[in-house]
Amino acid sequence: MQVIVYGSEEISVLSLVEAIHSLAPAAKVETCAGFSRCEAMLVEAGTGEVVMVVLVVDREELARMFSLRERFMETPLVLVLPDDSGETVRMGHRLRPRFVGFFSRGFSDVAAVVARLLARTCQVSHAGS
Repeated sequence: MQVIVYGSEEISVLSLVEAIHSLAPAAKVETCAGFSRCEAMLVEAGTGEVVMVVLVVDREELARMFSLRERFMETPLVLVLPDDSGETVRMGHRLRPRFVGFFSRGFSDVAAVVARLLARTCQVSHAGS
């Protein structure tokens, strides 16, 4: 099971990775800062084997995320938005995330959701074995 964290702000990405590891120490967490690398990582991981976390810094970046929308449909997505304005939240929900967090609220809730998704996915894959 793998977690891919997309984000262009390195400090925020590292803080989120640390939060995820505090709740799921065995999780394999990889980061990417570019759309093409992120998409390649999703393809390499395959469906059902990855949780995607996207840290969005502004609405323009959120709009660019729609180029990966098809890929997100096959992958549990956790989205961290830059603000909680109605327009930003509506745009974010169009990506159909499992959870929406906000930069201003920190990463503990996001990390908890990722840990639960990892646990659930591991249980499902072990049950199918």
